[in-house]
Amino acid sequence: MTTGAAARWSYDGLLALSSIYEAQASYARLSDAMLASTYQDLMRDGPDNLLDNYANFAPVQRDFAGKEAELVAAYDRVLGTIEN
Repeated sequence: MTTGAAARWSYDGLLALSSIYEAQASYARLSDAMLASTYQDLMRDGPDNLLDNYANFAPVQRDFAGKEAELVAAYDRVLGTIEN
C-alpha cells in the first residue's frame, strides 16, 4: 500500500495474495505455539522426559507436514493467479 504497488493489481489478485498471507500467518502461529509448548515442557520436566516422550512428536510432525503441503499448494495457486 505504501509504495502504491497494490493499485496496479486486480482485486482478485489482491484477494488471493491476502489469503496466502493469512495461511502463512496461521502456519507461523501454529509453529510458535508448538515451540512455546516444547520449551515449556523442557523447562518443567527436563530434557530426559522430553526425549522419553519423543513418540508424541509423530502426530505433530504429520500435522506440520500436512500444513506445509497445504501452504505450498496455496502459494502455487496464488502465484498462478498473479502471473495471469
